[in-house]
Amino acid sequence: MIKLVQAEFIKIFKRLNVWVLLFLLLFFLNIPTLIAIFGKFQNPGNYYLPQIFTTQLSQSATTSSLMAILVVILCVSSIGGEYGWGTLRTVLVRGTPRREFLAAKFVATLCVLVLWYVALLLVSLPLGWVVMLKVKQEISWSFLSISGLTTLLERTARAYFTVVPAVVLGFFWTALGRSLGVGMGAAMVHIVVADPLMFGLLRGLGGIWAEIPRYTMVGLGRSVVTFGANPVLERLLDPWVAAMLLLGYIVIFGFLAFRIFQKSDIRFTAA
Repeated sequence: MIKLVQAEFIKIFKRLNVWVLLFLLLFFLNIPTLIAIFGKFQNPGNYYLPQIFTTQLSQSATTSSLMAILVVILCVSSIGGEYGWGTLRTVLVRGTPRREFLAAKFVATLCVLVLWYVALLLVSLPLGWVVMLKVKQEISWSFLSISGLTTLLERTARAYFTVVPAVVLGFFWTALGRSLGVGMGAAMVHIVVADPLMFGLLRGLGGIWAEIPRYTMVGLGRSVVTFGANPVLERLLDPWVAAMLLLGYIVIFGFLAFRIFQKSDIRFTAA
């Protein structure tokens, strides 16, 4: 299993797309920060240190965030490419257990997601510092204390957790469709269109319908990442309850992905 994960890391970091996706993530999430530095921004305080970390984590949480969309592209291309190039059949014929093969890809993708969050926070540090220099705000480095770093770690973990369902959905739809194209299309429709659309439409109806969106992946993610919102105004669930329900989604779709991958025929499909 360890060797499979190591081999997957080698394949992932040799691909150009993982670096392109990371660049797109850092660029688009930091556009408001760059505006605050080089132009005029209405709320520059959101990009002061350490507030910039909370702002960035809020923007990169839940299954409909840019972080989730890009990591879905990564994980779908990881397994979908194996179908498309026909290498999956070759690997399995050599005796690699299907469960271990898929688990290695899942673990490797989650590790890459960790690195992406670390990169986002590291880039946010100098950018927040420059924003404060521009507005001539005194910088307090108290957030580098043990308590400050613990809070940052906790918020990062919460944001990270809300993106994991997107990774699971990516593997689920790719295993179900047995191709990169079907997996990419279905996963994107699920996390970018269906779930957010249900969340928005039902909230707009009011009444009992407004209670349902809290149990979608988007709604549960927002409940977990309450450090960026007022849970009373947003009508969110308790963070721990939401985390347990979100874990249920992860377990269900993860189990289905593994079962489908183990039972389905492996065929060659054009990428």
